[in-house]
Amino acid sequence: MSLLPGSIRGRLLLGLIVVLVGMNIALLSSSYTAARHEINEIFDAQLAESARVLEGLLAAGTPESASVLRESLERHGWQGMGGYDEEDEDEDEEGDEVRADGHEYERKLAFQLLDSAGHIQARTLSAPTSPFTQNAMGYDTVRLDGYSWRVFVLPLAQSDDTLQVGQRQDIRGELEGRIAWKTVQKSLYGLPLLALLVWLVVGVGLRPLSRLTDAISARDDKAFGPVAIRGVTRDLRPIVTALDSLFARLQQAWSRERRFLDEAAHELRTPLAAIQLHAESLYSETDPQARKQTLDRLLQASNRGSHLASQLLTLARIESNEIAVALKPTALAPLLREEAALMAPLAEQAGKSLALEAGPGLVAVRAEPGLLALLVRNLIDNAMRHSPEGGQVHIQAVMDNGRPTLLIDDEGAGIPVHLRERAMARFGRLSAHREGSGLGLAICARIAEQHGTQLELLDRQPAPGLRVRIRLVAA
Repeated sequence: MSLLPGSIRGRLLLGLIVVLVGMNIALLSSSYTAARHEINEIFDAQLAESARVLEGLLAAGTPESASVLRESLERHGWQGMGGYDEEDEDEDEEGDEVRADGHEYERKLAFQLLDSAGHIQARTLSAPTSPFTQNAMGYDTVRLDGYSWRVFVLPLAQSDDTLQVGQRQDIRGELEGRIAWKTVQKSLYGLPLLALLVWLVVGVGLRPLSRLTDAISARDDKAFGPVAIRGVTRDLRPIVTALDSLFARLQQAWSRERRFLDEAAHELRTPLAAIQLHAESLYSETDPQARKQTLDRLLQASNRGSHLASQLLTLARIESNEIAVALKPTALAPLLREEAALMAPLAEQAGKSLALEAGPGLVAVRAEPGLLALLVRNLIDNAMRHSPEGGQVHIQAVMDNGRPTLLIDDEGAGIPVHLRERAMARFGRLSAHREGSGLGLAICARIAEQHGTQLELLDRQPAPGLRVRIRLVAA
């Protein structure tokens, strides 16, 4: 089961929010890391700054004396810059309390003054009792008395002594995290507002699509006109154009099918009426010979209705593509022999004959065997219906300019040139007196189209009669 929402709006919102939140989290994480790095650099710079300020204060006294260091610290108020007095030692050792006149970000610093031998001459109470580091100068990170310290070592210019300034890493890390968090905090609080703005923007952007959906949903099932909505955006215009084209095709198909149903109902009415009439006549007919004639006419009307219904079903299936058309190499001569053998008894019963001729060098054709057999059967049946009693239907398969060609001739009255296109239309009977339903040639023309060719109506030579020619495609 898909975890994505079922609507375009939902998928778009989810995708945008995931991307924006993901990018913001990545950027905020990067900003948080960069902020901590920069704050750490600032704290390092402040260590050096504090050391140089203290160096300047010590320059006025005698650096070798520990009392001079303490007096200098007290005289210049170093406690307000993060130093310690004895009363606040316990609280400052924990690093959690801030003096009332201080600031939450003030630096908790410890100082040591070392002589040339590395011994501590003076220190603040917050500093360890042993030297921070043995480095001669610069920065170092050490661990003393259970704490990690960041230390800056500054050799004094006035003597061989060394000043070391240290800051506990846990206090520094707490301050770094607090400052960096406040840097990104407001951006995190803005994410819900960003999601709300995305929701509003997507809603406004998809409003034309909603209008299009409403316009299509409100249409009547017989409304095939163009889609009329205001404010069609450029990206929706191809969809609206495609919908208009689809509705136009649907209208044509609906009109065609309605006309087909009307014509089919009209055509079926005649044989059904004849069946009813002849059936009613049987009730009043007492003469055996007359009853036999009525029964013969009833059978003919029934056969005509059955034939018409069969052809209607076949045409409907062909035009709706219910019959799959999978063209493959098909031997033409055996197919013609089989269909001629099938139709021969019917021709004999009607007092007519069939003749089949397959020319030399005949090649296989690209065809769907079932449809091609139906095409041949309908052409033979149509030729038999229009040939006079005692006439012959001639079936030929020849090669014509490299193409296998099917020719079927009858000895009927033929079809005038100006009526041949009408003869291949559905229910295209040329007169009310001609036999047939007007569907045989229409079915054959449609099958020919599905085989990549067309039905041609020609004059039989020698006349009279009609020749049907189909140029098939060689396999």
